[in-house]
Amino acid sequence: MSLASLAGARIPHAPPPHLCSEGPVWQAATIDNSLRWGAGLAKIARGKWISTATGIGAGTAIPTAISVDNGENWTPGGTIPNPTGQNPFFLKFGIGRLLCYMSGGSAGISDDGGATWSRNAVLGFVATGLEFAQGLFVWCSSASSLVARSADGITGLVTNATPVAFAAIKWVPAKSWWIGIEQNGVSTYTSPDLTTWTQRGDLPVSEGFGLSGYKIAVNGLTVVMSLASGVLYAIRSADGGETWAATSNLVTTSVTQVRYGNGIFLIWSNLGGDVQKSLDDGNTWSASDPMTTGVSEQWYVEWDGLNTWVALGATGSTGDANLGIC
Repeated sequence: MSLASLAGARIPHAPPPHLCSEGPVWQAATIDNSLRWGAGLAKIARGKWISTATGIGAGTAIPTAISVDNGENWTPGGTIPNPTGQNPFFLKFGIGRLLCYMSGGSAGISDDGGATWSRNAVLGFVATGLEFAQGLFVWCSSASSLVARSADGITGLVTNATPVAFAAIKWVPAKSWWIGIEQNGVSTYTSPDLTTWTQRGDLPVSEGFGLSGYKIAVNGLTVVMSLASGVLYAIRSADGGETWAATSNLVTTSVTQVRYGNGIFLIWSNLGGDVQKSLDDGNTWSASDPMTTGVSEQWYVEWDGLNTWVALGATGSTGDANLGIC
């Protein structure tokens, strides 16, 4: 289905956004369960989503799945060329382009909503984070002290050194700056332009182990992330990343993703599909409605901006899809 035909598609669950005080209620969605989904999840337009499969061998094109009813049903999309057997790491949509970044530094590119894909060499280093904000695709690397940016995801790549290697970066609109979090360390930095970095408060833990861009969420000046350092913490900043505090009352033991939407922060576990919620900007946490299907090792979840959460996951060699309604 083309983007133009979305006007006729059925888009369920579309009241204005509101506070979801009890957390989403989950229901199973329809997808090909024979593939491992959730190597990336991106919203293309209202009601239209795309995800990529992972664990595909060399020479086998990477399958994608597309939903045009806000994650309720998924059908096959175009396949991504994969001659070298690299796994997809990140999937981002910006400026009308889908960018599926691969483990070896190349990327799948689609300019028609995922119907067809090409393969391009992008980076000279392996990235561990990819964001799209301020009209830019932005990468960071936990192995190299570098950030890179490109307006179209392919050309005009600008690479700059960072003070330390970043495990993740995140744009904070309320501050008009990027946050960079040190890989396996406690230092944090901010930059308005990805060139000049200012050191901010250290994380209140011994080391920033297990952090990725999937485990950071932003709401105004509040930034919440989760990482393991002996104890599983929810770490928050109330001033856009200048200072940090920790809460350790999470009811789960392993985190795959942190997200914000509908007035709440949510944290997903890879153990039993547990979901934790915070109604007070990450200060306290309690159990929310668990995922309906699967005991996924990894959930990739996004909010549609209204009252639906779209979730794809993988367990062993199979995949799961859930839909959360508030």
